[in-house]
Amino acid sequence: KVSLPHPEENWDAFFYQLTVLLSEEKLQWNPVKKKMMPWLDLRKLEGMNPNNKTERELPSAPSYVLRPPVNEEQKKREPRYTYKGLSDGRGGKRTNPALISVGRDLESCVHRWSHAKPNYTTMHPLERLLITMSKGISITIYEYHAVEPHQYFGKCKAFDKIAFQDCESDEEYRELLIRALKKSKSFLNPNRYPNDFTKNQTEFLKTIRDIIRDGEEATLGYGANY
Repeated sequence: KVSLPHPEENWDAFFYQLTVLLSEEKLQWNPVKKKMMPWLDLRKLEGMNPNNKTERELPSAPSYVLRPPVNEEQKKREPRYTYKGLSDGRGGKRTNPALISVGRDLESCVHRWSHAKPNYTTMHPLERLLITMSKGISITIYEYHAVEPHQYFGKCKAFDKIAFQDCESDEEYRELLIRALKKSKSFLNPNRYPNDFTKNQTEFLKTIRDIIRDGEEATLGYGANY
């Protein structure tokens, strides 16, 4: 039995002694990364250092840039998701970024989650959409009250942003995206929606599904097989 310093009392001593112990252990097979690795990821552990005040920000750009082949069918296809704006009461539409940034309606909430400041014209990378989808759903429901709560929404699980940032190759990054996509698409599958969903709840998840599918095709290519 090994006694380690308490990390909240002396992080540096705790981290140092743990590093020494880890160096004495054999590597273990990591089924996710498909290679032999240490028991613990020290980079992730250091990210938990209570003395480190800087947090990794959400990605404004993907951790890796994948360059999928673009075919003619993809070039012609319109995005599934488009921001329609809100009626301004004079027969026009409100698309002012300042209004989007404070809007409490469902469409503004979804657009604000999925598109980058300040103009909200560029969709976030697929990586960020997958990482923030769970939080975006929660904020839309419980902070802005733009859609009714339902137990089903709790099935949407958050993905670890550090997992994407720690990928060591574009192939590993692609495989991680695909695994996250499969889980997200299962949750967003309309055939799984509860029978007592309201029209608003249904449209909410279908809109998110369209956004994720647009991000998928932009990142992995149209009709990608996996």
